[in-house]
Amino acid sequence: MKLCHFLLILFISISTLGFAHDANIAFFKIQQKENTVEVQAEFPWSIRNAVVEAYPRLESSNNQEDFDAAFFEYVKSNFQLRQNNSVLTLISIEYDAQQGHSHQSNFVFVFEGNQFDSIKNTMMFNAYVNQENYHDILLDTEHVKFITSKDSSSFQMESPSQNSLGNTTTIGLLIAVVIVLGLFLFIRLKK
Repeated sequence: MKLCHFLLILFISISTLGFAHDANIAFFKIQQKENTVEVQAEFPWSIRNAVVEAYPRLESSNNQEDFDAAFFEYVKSNFQLRQNNSVLTLISIEYDAQQGHSHQSNFVFVFEGNQFDSIKNTMMFNAYVNQENYHDILLDTEHVKFITSKDSSSFQMESPSQNSLGNTTTIGLLIAVVIVLGLFLFIRLKK
């Protein structure tokens, strides 16, 4: 009987190891909509600790509205989308109960505007020195992925003109190298 209990406890312990999220990792999926930018955020259970640490008055509050207001301010000051150094306005935060597991919290942040060129994300940095925030930006034809951490808390998007200029320059340099090598080989072979 003891062996049966031991095996049951062992099985439960091992089976739950793969399901718990790290307390210091969060995920963000960012998508441009028609007139807004939508951010689907997946936080570990420890997001509450980070908000309470930022707003200690919440420790004595049992009011959900107090926590919601503090969370809105926390997101507003720690997750910023910028366009030409102007911060996009955070319009709303919605709790997404249909997503995820019991040990995580999912939210949808909605920002006014549909274009941004940089992202600053310091969410939960006040709670964990080794916090990592994983981002997946859905653009028209591609996904841009990056991670923010204490060492690098923001990300600058490449504009299409910068990207195409870089590609044009690279192609031009490759053509020039091929021409120079071709001329060099041609001259060597003629000797």
